[in-house]
Amino acid sequence: MTPTADRFTTTNTSSGQDENMLHRLETVAGWTAAVLAAAVLLSGCGTETNERPAEAGTADTTGDLPADIPDTVRIGVGASTTSIDPNRAVQEVDVMALDLIAGTLLVQRGGEAAPGLATGCEADPTQLKYTCTLRDGLKFSDGSPLTSSDVKATFDRALNDPANANAGIISSLESVAAPTRTQVIFTLNAPTASFPLALTEAPVGVFPAAAAADPNFWQHPVSAGPYALVANTPNEVTFKRNENYPDELQPVVPNVEFKVIVDTNTRLLQLNTGQIDVANQLSAPLAKQVKSPAKAYATPQYGGVYLYLNNRSQPLDDPKVRQAISAAIDRNQINGIAYLGQNHVLGSYLPSAMEGHDPTVPTDRDVDKARELLRGSACEDGCELTIMVRSGFAPYDAIATIVQQNLDEVGIKVAVQTVDQATADTNEQNGNFQMEVGNLFDIVNAPELVMLPYGLTPGGGIDSLFSGYDSPAMTDLVEQLSSTDDPKARADLFAKINALFATDLPFIPLVDQANIWASSLSPRIVAYTPGGVYRVGTEQSGPGQ
Repeated sequence: MTPTADRFTTTNTSSGQDENMLHRLETVAGWTAAVLAAAVLLSGCGTETNERPAEAGTADTTGDLPADIPDTVRIGVGASTTSIDPNRAVQEVDVMALDLIAGTLLVQRGGEAAPGLATGCEADPTQLKYTCTLRDGLKFSDGSPLTSSDVKATFDRALNDPANANAGIISSLESVAAPTRTQVIFTLNAPTASFPLALTEAPVGVFPAAAAADPNFWQHPVSAGPYALVANTPNEVTFKRNENYPDELQPVVPNVEFKVIVDTNTRLLQLNTGQIDVANQLSAPLAKQVKSPAKAYATPQYGGVYLYLNNRSQPLDDPKVRQAISAAIDRNQINGIAYLGQNHVLGSYLPSAMEGHDPTVPTDRDVDKARELLRGSACEDGCELTIMVRSGFAPYDAIATIVQQNLDEVGIKVAVQTVDQATADTNEQNGNFQMEVGNLFDIVNAPELVMLPYGLTPGGGIDSLFSGYDSPAMTDLVEQLSSTDDPKARADLFAKINALFATDLPFIPLVDQANIWASSLSPRIVAYTPGGVYRVGTEQSGPGQ
């Protein structure tokens, strides 16, 4: 990845704090490069046909821009959107759509925060105030002016919405002021070294001040991001380039379309026959059937795949039962079948590419330990559970089947329940499920922004990954981590967080989150990034660069 030369500044009079902040940003950049470098392309072999399948190659988003740029990129996705309201968007397709239209004050380049709608942001000596200066002449996609009043209204709405599912991103934010037309001042309740990276997150993209008072705005939102929404239907979501977005950030492709194709086999067929350009969320076996000129890629993300557990539902309210389920699961089998052995198994909460990951947690299956843990529990003599799976989200159906088979060996009978996107969302929000295969990921490598508050605290926005887990001790540790950039203090806090998670185990880590996708276009034009979204390259740099 190429370093940015843009004017982003985080100033502080304490040289020690400056050095720690620089170390964290450099480390994030290093992790980003490592994740991209480790992106493994699946084998191109498949069933014999007259047309040879595409050979493997790395999803290289660097280099020169191809001469042939399409007018439209068509991406096959597994579900329609449920909400692109930044306070509600948590599902994969919702976040992907929001990322295309959200104009953020800062953007990521090489793992660092760089100028977006703002030319830069400066921290005061206390690191409790950040002052961001907007570019001159900013406009929304409809041509209306974008000023600091819109920024303030956007963040005020996020702060004051008690149902904000993305509240964890700005958990350290106390208030926002707009003293001039181009200046915004953020006041924090505690020093937060990762706050500049938080300003790159799509759920804090800037929208017109009027949006805060109009519940219908999100049906046809005005955009400040690289694209504007044209139409959002159950079968298709279409976007056109926002010509008012800053010139150097303009995407090279004028139009993007999400084609909703629930069945993964159909997504593959449409890719191979040229009806779509990109197929999202393919299963590992199907990825081997991708034909030239398309290629299949497995991109690791800043997140994990988990077995969600409803801690309020018996017998899952018993930590020993949850620990027994974890011990009974064969993560290597999941990796081998669902990811062709190309992924990383996960025992600790944080993924292997993220700061705070604990590689010492055992990941091997231990049936004897599982049976021992079940003694004296409601499942000692067997019990029945259900596992919910979203349709159209490979490879979760394969994972659910493996879990079902694994738990059967320790006397737990599991019924697999496949549901559509809307039903799954409702069941999660209402706690109307026992287990579910799902994921959690962030678009940046800063665990205190999404992974920790969303997964381990009730105030993060999704009730501790829908588990209902509420540990004051854990919440306190997460808050402490958010307020320090000292490497030693962070390492100590991560150790305590990992230890408490292993004891309480509100849900079960399975493998790193990795999306298997395929494209007939050059990754320099469009690519799936470790942040879990599709990005379109600019004239100057490739997606995610």
